[in-house]
Amino acid sequence: MSHFIISSQESIPDNAELPILERIHLFNNQTLTIFGTHPTYHIVRDGDNFICSLGYACACHLPSMNDTLDRLLSEVNDYNISEIKKNVLGQFILIIKKDQQLFLFTDFVGGRNIFYNSGQSVISSSFALAENAAGLNSNNLDTYKIIEFLATREILYPCWLNRQTMNKKINWLLPYQYIKIKAGAPVFEIRPIIYNINNHKQKDTNSLSEQLLRNLESVSYKKEFKNSTVCCSLTGGRDSRLIATMAARYYPNCQYRIAISSLNKNSLKDLRVARKIARINKKALNIYELNLAEHENIYIKTTEGFSPTFNITVTPIIINAEKYALGLGGAFGSELFSPISYTNVEEFYRNIMIKVQNSIKADKVFWDKFDISLQEQMRDIKEHYRLQDDDQRDHIRLFHLLITARYNSFINSAINQFGYQLEPFGTFPVIETGLQISPEYWGNKRSIIGDALIEKEALYRISPKAAMVLAYSSYRPVMPFSFWSSPLYLWGYILNIFNWLLEKTIHSSKKQWKQILQGIYYSSDGWERYYVNRIGKYPILLR
Repeated sequence: MSHFIISSQESIPDNAELPILERIHLFNNQTLTIFGTHPTYHIVRDGDNFICSLGYACACHLPSMNDTLDRLLSEVNDYNISEIKKNVLGQFILIIKKDQQLFLFTDFVGGRNIFYNSGQSVISSSFALAENAAGLNSNNLDTYKIIEFLATREILYPCWLNRQTMNKKINWLLPYQYIKIKAGAPVFEIRPIIYNINNHKQKDTNSLSEQLLRNLESVSYKKEFKNSTVCCSLTGGRDSRLIATMAARYYPNCQYRIAISSLNKNSLKDLRVARKIARINKKALNIYELNLAEHENIYIKTTEGFSPTFNITVTPIIINAEKYALGLGGAFGSELFSPISYTNVEEFYRNIMIKVQNSIKADKVFWDKFDISLQEQMRDIKEHYRLQDDDQRDHIRLFHLLITARYNSFINSAINQFGYQLEPFGTFPVIETGLQISPEYWGNKRSIIGDALIEKEALYRISPKAAMVLAYSSYRPVMPFSFWSSPLYLWGYILNIFNWLLEKTIHSSKKQWKQILQGIYYSSDGWERYYVNRIGKYPILLR
């Protein structure tokens, strides 16, 4: 387990549950403290200078994390952080002390968290540590942000928009920002990052699928782990299948893993598909079963109460991550390759507002703030992600990716507390390739051929057998549509319609209206229970 906090030397927290792994005195009377039970961080030193990575960080063109960090320590400055975040791959936090300056930032999408106190007293990877420093006073609680977290679940995943959190004194460092601290300066700076992205659309399916595979290989194939035990998480979908199939080709000691639960019927369906893929790729499948009595508190603690109840099945994977040198997953694939059904941002806004207003009952004050938050978020995306082609649908896709990263950051943080994890689809080279896919190859989820056509082409290139297995998520094969594959597609299409009708009925029947604050109601099936319990620590009336 590894978390960091930067605070004054007089206020270094003493947490018996998390032993201190490192303590480094900085300047301005500040100290960097790294806590944990597993050393899932790496430090390279050069005299008084150092670079520390929490989580796995490695450049494509360099053989190891150590080589990467060594290079970064010598090269980092205010003018190349954008390129560093594009070229260094993984889900990580970097802390770099060079001369009398300190730089802090995350990976390209923000797969790990950095929180900071608005009073300029604390910077931490843990919301709980920052929260304890800020205080649990009800005056610090932002009631709008409490509801916003619930509302974004209707957009994609629960999270907060922009930099503010539910605690007025705690901000969230955004993926297009970095922190700079200078010796002698009374406060630290939050500086912007501008990314230049080539999203010019390509229509050659062969070229696109080859480019996707090439970039996934450069991200996933790490020389330092060539002969180590690398483990790929498998579900019944297509994204993890592509990563797992590629890993099997490179890592001789590659294994697969899946988490299941009798409380999660979908995980048992995932298992049937995962067994087929493991058998095809001739790799061992490690099956981890959820024990709710044993794992629930671990899940709440490691995700800090911000991850939904429906993700608790992943807990045995989290705590067993230490068994493997590196874990690989398929996160961000759906957001990267799924079709964008909106033609412009305004249509996107309207659709979001309809969805959220059907699930949240609130006053005009909330809706005005929510509208402003949405527009501010999209405005920031347009400002900080400079696209070669000004395509509003790509801005929407980036919005989806960043929302996913914020939501997934608590799971990533939990896994990285026990071992190293890499999500290849959440890295810049792969994202840039995804943004170059022409809309006609996005596909359509409601059609027989489904979506993510380039991803299907890529998997079929390397394993036609793995591509033939129907994906549980879409009930389609993960291969190009053709005369020979049409029977599989037709059967999958029928199964998909049947499952959609069944799930819609079950989902609707489970939802109930609940009161969160005075006059504020939301519709839910109970996914937010840990979040609501967390808020309950504050002296504020919750229903």
